[in-house]
Amino acid sequence: MSLLGHPSAETLAAAAVLVDLTLHGWSISGQGADLTLTPPTHAIDPMEEKARVQAQLAAEREQQVRESSVRAFIARMERPRTRLGATHSIFSLFRDGRDLATGLVAASGDVGRLRQLVRPYLQIILGNERDQHTGLLLTEIWRYFRHTWATPYKSTPGRSMALLVRDAGAPNHPVIGIALVGSPASQISCRDAWIGWSSDAVLDECRKRPSAERAAWLEQTLRSELSELYCADLLADEVISAQDLANPTTETFACLTAEAWLRRQEHRRFSDPAALKRASEAARGDDDAWEDVARTPLYRAKRAEVLSALLRVRAAVVAFGPVNGANLATFAASADGATAIRTLARRSKARRMGVSIGEIAVCGAVSPYRELLGGKLVSLLLMSPEVRAAYASRYDEAESVIASATAGRAIRRDPALALLMTTSLYASSASQYNRLRLPRGGLAGQGPDLRYEPLGQTEGFGSSHFSDGTIEALALLLGQEGDGRRYNSVFGEGVNPRLRKVREGLELLGLPAAGLLKHGSARLVYAVPLADNVQRYLQGLDPEPEWSVPSDDPAQSTEVIAEWWRARWLAGRATRPEVLADVARHTLMLPVRHGARVDLPPDQQARLFG
Repeated sequence: MSLLGHPSAETLAAAAVLVDLTLHGWSISGQGADLTLTPPTHAIDPMEEKARVQAQLAAEREQQVRESSVRAFIARMERPRTRLGATHSIFSLFRDGRDLATGLVAASGDVGRLRQLVRPYLQIILGNERDQHTGLLLTEIWRYFRHTWATPYKSTPGRSMALLVRDAGAPNHPVIGIALVGSPASQISCRDAWIGWSSDAVLDECRKRPSAERAAWLEQTLRSELSELYCADLLADEVISAQDLANPTTETFACLTAEAWLRRQEHRRFSDPAALKRASEAARGDDDAWEDVARTPLYRAKRAEVLSALLRVRAAVVAFGPVNGANLATFAASADGATAIRTLARRSKARRMGVSIGEIAVCGAVSPYRELLGGKLVSLLLMSPEVRAAYASRYDEAESVIASATAGRAIRRDPALALLMTTSLYASSASQYNRLRLPRGGLAGQGPDLRYEPLGQTEGFGSSHFSDGTIEALALLLGQEGDGRRYNSVFGEGVNPRLRKVREGLELLGLPAAGLLKHGSARLVYAVPLADNVQRYLQGLDPEPEWSVPSDDPAQSTEVIAEWWRARWLAGRATRPEVLADVARHTLMLPVRHGARVDLPPDQQARLFG
């Protein structure tokens, strides 16, 4: 406690951390230097953990929809306005459940009739387009329906592509569901093992199954990585010499390590995050501007670190001699060779991960389609070549920020979306994806069914068990007692800012960060391969993906997928009385009582419209 009787930043942060840990089942005894933290001694019950996560997310979502800006947005979307010669609001994009239920009864499970009643199609949101039926912005339509999810709405860093699934079988083409494909998490062990990305797996491959192909991969990866590293300023400032680049020594590594440390400190203490972000955005298409970004302390530090690692690889190769299929196993068995292969495995993974894998961050249906297993439809439609074609179109000319900033020139990666990934919200189940498959027969493809393949579970590592209030307390502590400018939330700094704040804050409190970040709430991981050679392509062994579904007519493929859903899922559900009753509950009669409407807390539910 301070002399004035107010708790210090350290006391507040420590108290917040301990409260969160107690709620998560940790036992706490003693105090001060004698404080003892004991993790839960019993295995986490999946259902109890699911209930805990649900309660936490519900509280976060309720807090979000109480914000005045969010309430104003919801009210604006629900307010009737004259657009395109008619009165419209977001309700114009709801399908009336009674009308749909009547149509389902008349169809009697006949797929031909269902084809006219429910006609799904994909709508990719690429910019500020407006809906042709209502005049509403597509981005705002997506955002409104996202607020109906049980989880709070959050923007996602990195690449992202939002999608609507619409129904051409009803006026105004109501929304069936929404999806979002974004940038993947950098570390998921079971995913990396399945792809063959882990450095241990690559090293094991070189030792046990050496080949000329793998040796060529080693040489090509090193050459490509060095060619995309800006070094002019390091040479001009005599941090290194041209001789160091060709024949690096231990002194070379020491100089680069010292340079990286100095520039990191400079960035942490004096950088202007907003200015760096503006510079990165303004540099697009301008190599001279990218060179300026490369010279900033953050990227000079990153370049020095990467160059040091790559030159160690070069030194190992130079010392060993030319590496080929015949001697690769010997090279891999040496300490320096093993380090070199591990380094290149990590660099190769980084090159493909950000552009060839999409994380399904949002995927689901809204009522009344939710009651008809519309979530499975949305999940299946993400396999359509229409999605990967839209992704390629969206990012074909995109410049990779980190790669361009370390190369000092514009770097564009091939946006070949070869793999989709997703994780369940809870460890106990992910019924929307379980055993979900798509036969290739009608899609002009050959081979096994496309499916959501379960890969395993995450390791339960992260910061989700710490509340936003705890994160703020730790950030305040770091600002007062750390170096004050360490966490700038700048893209390119490394692991996400939230996790860094928690880790360094815990360490500053003298708590075991590694153990406390292990929350144990593992999630199920699914992979959706879109290319038959997805693993070889992502490993960098094959230059191009071999698509599982041809992209000659993407829209037709989408229709084939919709037809499979109608026959496999909709026809059966549409004849069940209890399902029809659930569908019919979602009415557009005033006052609007519809499951696709944003659910507000009880004290916020008085509305002006509908």
